Amino acid sequence: MTAIFDTTVGGDVSGKSYKVLHSADNYFTLDSYDENTKDMKGTFNVTFVVTSYGDEKDFPDTLRLTEGRFQTRLLPKKEWGLNWGLN
Repeated sequence: MTAIFDTTVGGDVSGKSYKVLHSADNYFTLDSYDENTKDMKGTFNVTFVVTSYGDEKDFPDTLRLTEGRFQTRLLPKKEWGLNWGLN
């Protein structure tokens, strides 16, 4: 699993940066997927550890997201509304 979590102070000052702690019990499970509607549901568990402190002093050095659940729908790329350089 690869993921990055960054914080900002006031929306424009770099805060802490976190990366996944690979020795933790991390998982991302897809429990259901509907081919017709593209709806999906699942669960996740992930632990992040700080990689840089920036100007943010209030956040902890470890973030644990436990018993997480998600429900979302896959959209065609043209409906994203953002251009992240993915052509």
